[in-house]
Amino acid sequence: MGAFLGAIGLVGFVAGIVLIILGFIKKKKYRGGIVTILSLILFIVGIVITPSVDYEVVEEETGSANTNTLSIRVTTESTKEKELELVAEEVKKEYEKKDVDGMWLYIHKKDNDKKFGDLMATANISYTFDGQVLVGNENPNDMSFEIK
Repeated sequence: MGAFLGAIGLVGFVAGIVLIILGFIKKKKYRGGIVTILSLILFIVGIVITPSVDYEVVEEETGSANTNTLSIRVTTESTKEKELELVAEEVKKEYEKKDVDGMWLYIHKKDNDKKFGDLMATANISYTFDGQVLVGNENPNDMSFEIK
């Protein structure tokens, strides 16, 4: 929802600037200033309500020489299912550009006394057809997510 509002605000902002310029050129009042201000407000609201979660990668292991996979453990203070799913999506995006076929992601509760705390969720992420087979997903560029 926040990203949608931000995108609408950005498009409206550009349209408002265009209306202001057209108003100066044609010497007519197109209300570009009002459109620009309202769109800017929408853009700011969109940014503010877009959720973000903090996580830390605490362990990253590569697969065997024959497979191009990773096993990653992250810790976070988030505990809600939606937030944990957002962590998985962010990790998926972070490793998308790297040369990886698939990944097993383990999301742990942050524990200051240990490297990582209790396991809260797992995700199997595939980026390619090989990764799909390796991690057990139905499609390439897919993610299966499970709360523990």
